[in-house]
Formats: sequence, C-alpha cells, structure tokens
Amino acid sequence: MEDGKNESGYALLYALGAIVLVNLIIGAIFILARTVFFQVEQVDTFKRVKDVEEYALQEASNKIKKKMETELAELGAGINFGTDEVIIRNLVKSWVNDFELTAEDIGSDQQFSYRVSFSSSELQVTKVLPYVLDTELGNYGWKKSTVSLDKVTNVALVFPIKVETTEEKNGSQSTTTAKCEYNYEIQWDEADVNEEILALDVWRNVFYSYYLPNSAQAISADEWMRKFDRIYRYQTDRQLFDYASYNNYSAFRFGAVNGLVMDVQDGSYLDFSNGDKTIRDVTFAGSFFLENGVTAKGTSGSQLETDNLFVLRNSTDTAPLVNYLQVGHITAKIGTLIDLPKAQSRLILDVGQFDTGNLLLNNTNVVKKENVSSEGVLFAKGDVAIGKISGSETFSFANYATESGKKNPKDSMWNDFLKGSLVVASSNLYSGPVSENASLHSELEDHRNVSVAGNFLLTNAMLSSGTGEEGFSYFQESGEFTHPNTPSKLTLDGSDTKLTVSGKSFIDSPKTERRKALTEDGGATFSGFYKDKESWNSITIKNGACMELDYTGVEPFNLDIQKGSYLSLKTLPELALFDTSFIDYSVSRSQLNGKLIIQPFNRGDALELETDLRSKSIPIEVVNSFVDAQAASDGQVVIVMPVNTSNKDAIQVISRTFDYIKTIDY
Repeated sequence: MEDGKNESGYALLYALGAIVLVNLIIGAIFILARTVFFQVEQVDTFKRVKDVEEYALQEASNKIKKKMETELAELGAGINFGTDEVIIRNLVKSWVNDFELTAEDIGSDQQFSYRVSFSSSELQVTKVLPYVLDTELGNYGWKKSTVSLDKVTNVALVFPIKVETTEEKNGSQSTTTAKCEYNYEIQWDEADVNEEILALDVWRNVFYSYYLPNSAQAISADEWMRKFDRIYRYQTDRQLFDYASYNNYSAFRFGAVNGLVMDVQDGSYLDFSNGDKTIRDVTFAGSFFLENGVTAKGTSGSQLETDNLFVLRNSTDTAPLVNYLQVGHITAKIGTLIDLPKAQSRLILDVGQFDTGNLLLNNTNVVKKENVSSEGVLFAKGDVAIGKISGSETFSFANYATESGKKNPKDSMWNDFLKGSLVVASSNLYSGPVSENASLHSELEDHRNVSVAGNFLLTNAMLSSGTGEEGFSYFQESGEFTHPNTPSKLTLDGSDTKLTVSGKSFIDSPKTERRKALTEDGGATFSGFYKDKESWNSITIKNGACMELDYTGVEPFNLDIQKGSYLSLKTLPELALFDTSFIDYSVSRSQLNGKLIIQPFNRGDALELETDLRSKSIPIEVVNSFVDAQAASDGQVVIVMPVNTSNKDAIQVISRTFDYIKTIDY
C-alpha cells in the first residue's frame, strides 16, 4: 500500500449496499503480532509474559472489532454519517464503552494474571484520505487515493489499549505493562439507491412507449437508439470522399468546409486495403459513412478519427459480404454504427485500440446458430473501449450545413448519451478466434477486451436498415405471419477474452405488450413475453472467457457457460427486474457448465434467491466474496452473500472497513 501498511482484518465492501468481506494484511508489526496471536491456543500453556500480553491485547481488540461489526451491520438504511468524523465519533463512543478484561491463574504453572483496559475518553478519530478500488492490484485491490474524493469519506479510529500482567515466581510478584493502538477505519459513500433502480428501470425500455416518473433524468435504450438514428440522418446532403486525391503519404482531414461541418460518405464501394489507399492518418470534422462495404487496412501506427459518427454498412447490392477493418487506432467520438443487412455478411474487427463514444450493432445477424463465428460482427483481437471521449461534449450540430427546422440531437439526454453504451440489436457479436485467411486471422489465446463505461442492452428490437426509427420494431412480417426479429447472439471465446460493463445492463426478451415501470406496478409478475425459446436472445461464454456486469435486469434468454468461464452480475434491491427462468432453462439443457456468479444487493435478497433456486434443484454454492466466487467449482450458480442489511432507501453506504494494530509497546 502507498502508506506503507499491509492491511489485515476484514474489509467490508458495500457496492451500493452489498458488503463483501475481504481479507487484507496490515503492518509488519501487526503481521508479527497476529502470527503470535494465532499460535496461542490455550492459556494454560503460557510460559512467557509476552505471550500473556499478546493474548490479552488480542482479546481486547477482538471485543472492539465484534462490537463495531455488529453495530454497523444493524444500521440498515439509517446510515447518515455526514461528511466528517463528528457523527461517527459520537456513535462509536456510545457503542464502545470503557471496559476491563481480567484473568487470573493462567499459564503453564498458573503463574500469570492480567488486566486489560480501554478508556473511551482516549479514543482518537480523524478524517483521512480514502481508498479506491484498483483492478491492477490483483482482484479488486484497494489503493490509497492521493487526494480527497467527492462523496467519499474515510475516518480512522484509534483505540489505545493497555494491559498489566502480573507474574508470580519463586514467591515474589512482578508487574509489567504493554500498550497497543488498535486501528479501525470506516469509509462510506454518498449514494441514492433508488436512482440506481430508476436508471435501470428506464434503460430497459425499447420500442414500446414507456413511463418516465417524476421527470427523471435517465436515458432509455429506446431514446438512445432513436437518437443514434437521428444523428445518422441529421445531414442528408453529404460530401463524397475524395478517393482519387487520397493517399497514405500524408495526413488528411475531411468534412470541414468554409467553417461548416459536412458528413462524408463513400458514394460507392471504396477499397482501403491496398497500395497507397491504405489508412495512415485520416480525420473527419463530422461523420464518416462507409455505406457500400468496408475493406480497410492501416499502415504501421495508423489512425482514423471522427468527431461525430463512424458508420460501417453494406447496404447496397454490390457491397461485399466479407468486410474487415485492420487499423491501429480508431476513435469515433460520438459513436459507431454497424449495420450489415445483407444475409451472410460479416465484419472482422482487428483493431489495436478502438475508442468509441457509443456502439450500436443493428440488423447484423446470423440465422443459423452454427454460423455465429463466421457471420455478423467478428471481433478477432484488440481492445474496444466504449465511453465518453474528450471533446465529444463540445461537438456542435449548429455547425452543420443542414436544412432549417431539423431537430438538434442534443436536445435532451445528451450527457447520458455520451456516457458510452453498447446495444446489440438483432445482431451477432462474436469475440473469439477468426480464420478468414492468412491476414485476417486470430488465435484462441489472443487478447480481446470490450469495456463499456455506460449501459448495455441485448435485444431483438432493431431499427430498420432502410427507414431507421420509422421501422423500429421487435417484429417482422413473413407472409401472413408476424414473428420476432432474429434474436441477438453474444459469444465470448478464449481465456483472454472479456466483456465488462460499468453501467446498467439489461438482457431483453421479445414482448407482445408493454411492460409497466416498477413505479407503476411495483414489479408485478409480467406475462407478456414471447414464449418461443428460439426467439430468445443468447449469451455463450467458453474456453475461459468471462463477462462482468454491474446492476443487471434479466428477462428470459438462452445462457450457455462452458467450463472455465463465468458470467457475473449484480441484482437490484428486492431482486427487481430479475427473472430467474433463464437459470432453469440453462440447467435443464446442461448448459451451465461454468459459473453464474450473482451478487445480490442485500442479505435478505441473497437468502430469498438461494431458497428459490434450491427449491428447483439448481446447484448452488454460497460464498462471502467475489474472489471466492471466481475460485468456486464450475457447473453451478455462485451467490456472493453480503453482510449488508440496508434496503433501497439508504442514502449512504459503507464501502470499506478494515482493522489493524499500528503499534505495540511491550
């Protein structure tokens, strides 16, 4: 640790209320002391004064520790510590009173007695710098921040403890004194759990009209997709890419014309894969539209950047079925749209670093499950980072040359839109080994990472490739019948393949009617799902790949986790928006061969979920931390049991506690 201490004891991690117990180590002195402490098994074996002193100090520190843990666990939704040490100091003084612990006639010859004491008047309480989670320090390690953090408070409590030990030897008595400082730190965060619930309840809505309670400032997937389409169609008179003049000998910038911004499009199929037409350094003041297929390779250190959208489509009859993008670094500040409406199309992404403000995969699918690795979007290797990009907030549509009266896409929810989300809409996303040819090739062990700073949605609903939001629907016509769009399929394959989402996630299912908001019906059972399991969306994780989601809502879908792989997710309070039928179906089809890790919001939710799944004979293991869950056996649901008893009305949540001995003076 940066402060020179190796932490020990328990760390209680509440992720907005869910406390995870984490064992840490603190202080060279403390390590030595604790080592001796744990070696002491029976008081009647003591032969040295030092053994007695260490035992007594251990007893006193454990008494304080247990009292602190009990009181903190019983706070529930009533946590309101303020933003400094004053309130917690007064609380702790009321919890941990003056005390003495005594023992007589202990030791190998019953030669020792001791009196250990603590005085609450000597308690020292100080506000200190907080700690932050750093995934580079193993699995969710803690690192001390170098600065104060908004809405995070960390307080150190120091309990001075003194022990007097008396030894009788050869008819005489001698008394010695030892002291220590027992430290206990508490860190808490400001949080509105109901806002988290509302954000997911709004985000999950797509296609059907939805209820936005109390003028809530949260974006829905429906609004997100429609906004994407409006940006795409904002400028109808686009500039054609000057392919004849372009070469890779120098840097080029397109789309800035007399102080105005023009979107640039190909006009016809353009090949950027050979000779001097490969990508070197190309930037666009607005959007770049490749409507007629994508075949692009980059030179060493190549980069392509758009200030608005990067659009990859093969919407014309002459567009190729095999599309690929092999460029060193791509930046699309507002977002990337991939739409491949031609049957059996594929777009291979082999990009060192792909930074994009948002990513929408629309109508980019496979019909046959066996073709998931050869059609749709195939992520061969590299890093895709979806999140807010510097400069995106200052992009202005007022600089566009467009017809008057056009609605500005920044009119509402723009800041939420810029957080960076991933929507897979009736599309196939395969992240794994690709073997198109000698050049377009990746191995199972290659690195593939997709990180999403904002939200995630997997859905059948999609925009029309031709008319956009005018043809937005869950369903399509086929002769005299109406049936759902082709379900989305997400596949993660390989031991260095990972998808993480920091915002809200929702696994959607096609519905025949609108599902009400939680604030409308309190989460009543919904029966309007399309019953055909072949129309459900799918997630497949195999060969050591993993998928880690934050707060997640789930409707019926197909889940296949193979050995050595896992899907982890967190649930909202009261298991809201969490339909467990996908677990039943996965187990019934022998497709839960890896791990499904579920992190409930509080202890009550965890117990309810455990009872429900056990009643269905679903294999379960209950653990106390995410690290333990990762190490658990395959072929089961792993529930991370929180200590937290707080509910959805909490306004502050404890994010971390730990204890250690700072000094021992014999």
